Amino acid sequence: MTRADLTAYLAQGRAVLKVGFKDWAKRPSFTAVAVPATIALASLATALEPPENIDPADWTQKYRYVSADSGSPYPGKWDHIRSPQVIEPLRSLSADDPCMGVVLKWSAQTSKSEVGVNWFGYVGHIEKLPMMITQSGIVELGKFNRYKIQPTIDSTPVLKKCIEGESDKSGKGSTTFIKAYPGGGCILASAGSSSALQGVTRARYWGDEVSEYPAETGHRGDPVQQAIKRMEVYRNSKYLLTSTCQIKNSCRISLAFDQSDQRKWYVPCPHCGDFHTLELDNLHWSTNHNEMRVPVFSCPSCGTDIAEREKDAMVDAAIWVPCFKSKNATNPQPPEVISPENIETWAARDCEGIRTKGYHLWKAYAKTSDWDGILLEYEEAEGDSEAMKVFWQQVLAEPWDDSGEAPDHVDLAKRTESYPDCEIPLGAYFTTGAADVQKDRIEWGVYAWGPNLHGWLIDKGIFKGATDQPEVWREFIEFTQTAAYPYQNGLTFPVDLWGVDSGYRSPIVYQATRGLANVYNLDGRGRDKPSAPPLSSPKSIQHKIGGTVVGRTTKYDVGTYGLKTRMYGMLRQWQDGPNDEGEWPKGVVHFPKIADEEFFEQVTAEVLVPHARRGGRIDYYWQKIKNRPNEHHDILIYNLALACHLRWDTKKPEQWHDLIEERGVNPEAEQATLEDLWGPTKIATPKGVTESEVMPRSSPRAKLLAQLAALNNSPIDGDDA
Repeated sequence: MTRADLTAYLAQGRAVLKVGFKDWAKRPSFTAVAVPATIALASLATALEPPENIDPADWTQKYRYVSADSGSPYPGKWDHIRSPQVIEPLRSLSADDPCMGVVLKWSAQTSKSEVGVNWFGYVGHIEKLPMMITQSGIVELGKFNRYKIQPTIDSTPVLKKCIEGESDKSGKGSTTFIKAYPGGGCILASAGSSSALQGVTRARYWGDEVSEYPAETGHRGDPVQQAIKRMEVYRNSKYLLTSTCQIKNSCRISLAFDQSDQRKWYVPCPHCGDFHTLELDNLHWSTNHNEMRVPVFSCPSCGTDIAEREKDAMVDAAIWVPCFKSKNATNPQPPEVISPENIETWAARDCEGIRTKGYHLWKAYAKTSDWDGILLEYEEAEGDSEAMKVFWQQVLAEPWDDSGEAPDHVDLAKRTESYPDCEIPLGAYFTTGAADVQKDRIEWGVYAWGPNLHGWLIDKGIFKGATDQPEVWREFIEFTQTAAYPYQNGLTFPVDLWGVDSGYRSPIVYQATRGLANVYNLDGRGRDKPSAPPLSSPKSIQHKIGGTVVGRTTKYDVGTYGLKTRMYGMLRQWQDGPNDEGEWPKGVVHFPKIADEEFFEQVTAEVLVPHARRGGRIDYYWQKIKNRPNEHHDILIYNLALACHLRWDTKKPEQWHDLIEERGVNPEAEQATLEDLWGPTKIATPKGVTESEVMPRSSPRAKLLAQLAALNNSPIDGDDA
């Protein structure tokens, strides 16, 4: 028994003894000496009784209850049968295990946070050691306490008994951010607060969703390392880090996993018995005896398809194997396939003194997930860099690589297509326009957008003139209110939404666009975080001219970081071209012959460069290539932001159907042509006004729409009036 253990037991004894004498004083026979003596001895016996010899995994199975208030679909008594992946990590967090830390690089909804919650319960009930739990911020801490920690305390009898309630009037009870129990209690702290990380010494530390933490806190460095440093006074301290992944090279959980023994979960094939890991490349569609499409994993050993109904038995028999790469040639990495007679040997592989156990787990292993859902999500994400990033991080539990290079502008110029410019191509159903403001000109471009994440450049140009003078703005604004483009069936559509870069000569831009519902002021500065949305909510700001406030206007911040990544992905898809059957992949932007080499030199004018931070972490930021113009780079980014704002990337098939119908086109006839976007299909010209409901009216625009309606409803050669 350590000194800390003895101190904790004596503290518990004093607390129990105090309660005992308080009850004795209320007894009618309080004069009897035997009563307090009996209570005192019983209290001391309870206090000095050694703690139960149990590890965190067995404690969880024996004592843990899941609250219905936690949102879990399985409230009630905890059962490892639903999440066998948590057993070994929990045992690693026992004081008997020699490891110093445990790292869980797991996908979403795989019980990684439950490992930490279970460990918290074990520490408070059995170890009674001071503990700290961190989240990325105060808001996250409040939600974490409300939906994770407090429901666990309230629903688990042994925790409700040993952890003080929040209603204690003595001021010594628990609060939202302090869970009081003998031995030091548990503090819930924000990773963004240096004082919270520096102010206390803890023996146990759990950092949850650590990849969301700031790179450094309070100019003192990495917040996780700050917390771990506070544990050095304890010889047998333990930490747990859990998180989904973020961006490669700056993802804290991935970097921590790379420094661990890198354990992977090997499952036995139900057909040949050999052990292997589940890999996305081996997951595919097959056909069952009823000719229905079903997901299967192909065994890399025997090649037999493994049905999903066999998954539960596989993961129940799975074994964690250290897979780190050793510099010692006599200690190689485990092979892809391990025979049953060798699996225990590989599981006991020499970890060469590495004191951190790392566990990687992706969603295919979880009993609560389904393989067909994973395949469908993967297919849906193909071609969409933002959706693929989410799939990579949340499903595969891998960091997303944002460091792809821009395609070569010379090669792109050779790839242009012969579709007509200044026309809306077949397969596109709404248009956006964006302008970049320079000192002596306004450059602009118009793009058309359609299903399957396709886009087309249809027009571009320049309005020349000093942009601090009204003449060029009158010309440009008139164009935004009157520009319209014909569709291949003869109908004509105005541009649905315009955006103007208001980061340069802002007061002049605000004055020029004032009162125009179809022109947005866009600001691409300072929104280069990966998590920023394509277009922010509208922000009301003061409109000043010469320092005088003349009113208020609205602007939108553009999430340039993610949009630039998406744009380069679309360019690469277009550069690769269609497949052998002539089918274009999802997520392509097309360019006609008006896009020359100079145009693509501008489009590819920015690159993603690494920036080293303290502790070896690397962040990326976008940097303009020196002496290269980037006007059409920004114009395409702004058009993408406007398209996403009009739900181009989230519309369901039925919503596209409604939009096609709204445009005055026959949805059924049009849908038949989408299988071949470049086919010379003749579509009957319907009657009807072409104004989109997503496009608000302005006075000049209303007049234009009336003219377009009359034009669209006029007879065409070969048609009856």
